[in-house]
Amino acid sequence: MAKLREIYLPTTLKEHLSQGHPWVYRNHISEAVHLPSGSWVKVRCGGWTGYGLWDANGAIAVRIFSDRDLPTPPWFRQQIQAAWELRSSLRDQGCTAYRWLFGEGDGLPGLTVDLYGDFAVVQTYMPGAEELLDWLVKSLTAIQPLQGISLRTQPGDRADGDSKTQLLWGKPAPQTLIVEEHGLKFQVNLHTGQKTGLFLDHRENRRFVEGLS
Repeated sequence: MAKLREIYLPTTLKEHLSQGHPWVYRNHISEAVHLPSGSWVKVRCGGWTGYGLWDANGAIAVRIFSDRDLPTPPWFRQQIQAAWELRSSLRDQGCTAYRWLFGEGDGLPGLTVDLYGDFAVVQTYMPGAEELLDWLVKSLTAIQPLQGISLRTQPGDRADGDSKTQLLWGKPAPQTLIVEEHGLKFQVNLHTGQKTGLFLDHRENRRFVEGLS
C-alpha cells in the first residue's frame, strides 16, 4: 500500500478533534493539498493523529474515522456490528424498519443505512464514501440475512433534482413493502418514497398519535 498523505492542522483544533469531532473543514487545510475524493489520509494536529477520507469538494475536506489505526474491512465490520447491537431494543419491540447505521453517531461519517424488513437502503453524504460501499455490503450481509441492498442518491446529487435508487446487492425491493413499528403497519416504497421510504425519525411521533387515535 502506498504511503498515506499526511495533513497537518493548526494546533488550535487539537482539543476539538480529541473530543471526537469527525469533521475537518477545508479552510483549516493548506490550499496546496490536492487529492482525489476517497483517498485515505493521516491527519496530524499537535500530538493527535487520526485517519480519515478526503473529499475533494465541499466545505468538509476530511471525515475522521479512527484515531488509532487506518480502517480495514474487519474494523469496518466491527463498527457495523456495534450499530446493529445498539438497535436490539427496537427489534425486541417488533420494529422492522429503523436506521441501522447513523453515520457520525456510529463512527462511520458520511454513511447511513436504513433497514426495511429484509431490505437495506444506503445513503452517502460525500463522494469518497463510494470507496466504502464494498466493505459496507459485505458487512451488512455477514451480520444479517438480507434480500437486497440499494443505494439511494440525494436529489442534490443529480442534475435533474430527482432521487434515484441503484441496486448494490441482491434483488430490488418490491414496489409495495409492509413494515411494522410498535404494532403499526406501514406500506413503503423504497424506490420513490420520501427519504429512503419512510421518515424513520418520526417513529415515536407516530406511536404517540396512534395512542390518541
